[in-house]
Amino acid sequence: MSREPIQFFSPDHGCFRARWILKESGDILENAWLEVENGRIKGIYQAPPEPGRGHDLGPGVIMPALVNAHTHLELSALAGAVPFDQGFPAWVRELLMQREVAGEARLRQDADRAAGEQ
Repeated sequence: MSREPIQFFSPDHGCFRARWILKESGDILENAWLEVENGRIKGIYQAPPEPGRGHDLGPGVIMPALVNAHTHLELSALAGAVPFDQGFPAWVRELLMQREVAGEARLRQDADRAAGEQ
């Protein structure tokens, strides 16, 4: 089965149409247009732009970038305490040992502190 390659783009300006546009969770538009100006989204429209101004991206999806924004606040007490010069398995062993030595009270205290940092 042949599939078209995934296209990643970051346009600075223009109008782009795709079969689906995901605005935010639960807000999905079909056959809509996304207008970008100076690298920022100017608007999302159901009507096409002026003739010759739009780029049809076909049956794909325009959506926000996927970001892995999870953190391990429970390990904040160990920041900088575990060297990474012996490879990943050794790092994990040392991390688990250091976590045990730190104790639950310190781990909680430093996690609360880190959660409040900006």
